[in-house]
Amino acid sequence: MTPSELTYGDLTARLEHVLESEVRPILRAEGGDLLLVGIDLDRIAQVRLLGACGACASAVPALVLRIETIVKERLPEIRFIEAVP
Repeated sequence: MTPSELTYGDLTARLEHVLESEVRPILRAEGGDLLLVGIDLDRIAQVRLLGACGACASAVPALVLRIETIVKERLPEIRFIEAVP
């Protein structure tokens, strides 16, 4: 493995931990969830909102901003969160 692959894998694992421990409980309480689709080379994390969260188009921008705030507090290396279909 190259150093960048190790760094990417570590960042992905740390992001999954933050999502599982801090973000998913909030979403699940509202009948939703999310899937981490990936992190691109620019350190933009793509997530897919699921359940009630993904079905409410007007809530998506607010949810993404809330998720991004939590993630960036824990992982400042993530530039931003992007919701993808």
